[in-house]
Amino acid sequence: MIKVAVVGAGHMGEGHLRVYSRKPGVKLLFVCDPDKIRGERVAQKYQTTWVADYREIIGQVDAASIVVPTNLHFAVASDFLKSGKPVLLEKPIAVTLREAKELVSLSQKKGVPLQIGHIERFNPAVQKLAERMKEPMYLEIHRLSPFKGRGTEVSVVSDLMIHDIDLVLELVGGEIRKIEALGLSVFTPTADIATSRLTFSNGVVANLTASRISDKSMRKVRIFEKDRYWSLDCELQQLYCYRKNPSDAWRKKERPTLTDLIVKEEVPVQKAEPLSLEIDAFLEVVRNKSVPLVTGKKALKALEVATKIETKIDQ
Repeated sequence: MIKVAVVGAGHMGEGHLRVYSRKPGVKLLFVCDPDKIRGERVAQKYQTTWVADYREIIGQVDAASIVVPTNLHFAVASDFLKSGKPVLLEKPIAVTLREAKELVSLSQKKGVPLQIGHIERFNPAVQKLAERMKEPMYLEIHRLSPFKGRGTEVSVVSDLMIHDIDLVLELVGGEIRKIEALGLSVFTPTADIATSRLTFSNGVVANLTASRISDKSMRKVRIFEKDRYWSLDCELQQLYCYRKNPSDAWRKKERPTLTDLIVKEEVPVQKAEPLSLEIDAFLEVVRNKSVPLVTGKKALKALEVATKIETKIDQ
């Protein structure tokens, strides 16, 4: 039986509580949050115990999900890691590169797993794309969200775009040769909408757009290869592949249509909740003391790119 605590009882924290409460072989011992009203409410809902100060319970659990504002990531995660407790830490890994590097170093020094919550890595449609894709040449990703008032302690780059930075680094590989970026602050002191163009040393180009002031939600990935094009909807977990029709029968038609030229294939995806899969993976890491899919080191690399994009925006 793995004894766990969730630190942070906000929107995302409650998601972690819900998932843990349903997992076999898991004992959800505590929810930690300084807000008594909120903490007691979710504790009752998920049949666990509320405590105001997470430091009081570190020695009583085997692992923890840390779902607090980004500016608190370093302080909370380092306390658990110092005590030898595996951590699932929401993205981004930290506010600054210095804090992120210290967390990675602490995890390695203590030999304690640190998994970062880049949840799209556990999206079944994203995983299916990674299996089928061969040599991407151009990527275009849009991640749009209505303004929710959460995550505003960092820019939209570290809040939303960092998901896609992490995906691009994983799908493309190689080093980034050039970064271009534009951004605009609307409701917060930092950028609320941003676009970035990443050019890799192998010639691959990725255009990323993120907004937290959209009137609707969108999480779409488009990837072009030499002979085919992938269209992925992360929200719907739908994946389509488009390729040229090998038949040239269209040449005999007076007015060929797109369906004569292009073959569209829907790739079967076994849909599942990414958060549940992410926590399953974390629990396996805890049980087996194995290496997480999204390590602190990989999250640090994504933050390094995000920081460079933010610097370009501020120039």
